[in-house]
Amino acid sequence: MQVTRLYEQSKIKRDGAACCWRTYCEHSLGCLLCRIAILATENKTVKQQLQTVLDKGRHDNELIEALLVCDRVIKFPASAVSSVMNVMFVQ
Repeated sequence: MQVTRLYEQSKIKRDGAACCWRTYCEHSLGCLLCRIAILATENKTVKQQLQTVLDKGRHDNELIEALLVCDRVIKFPASAVSSVMNVMFVQ
């Protein structure tokens, strides 16, 4: 009789442990799903920020290119004039 009672008590303890284990797994799964959702949101935000930075970089490159063209246009007549002046003074 005592052996049966001890067996029943150990079975209850094991079932309780299984219940705790299931609760732990459910909690861990919930935490994992929440973390995945947070990381997905952060990933989306970083992709948007990266796209913004790439767009700004492209616009900056266009601006630099336009400024260089303007600089060449402004410098070209001055250099042409100075070369003509050098030719005139050398002769």
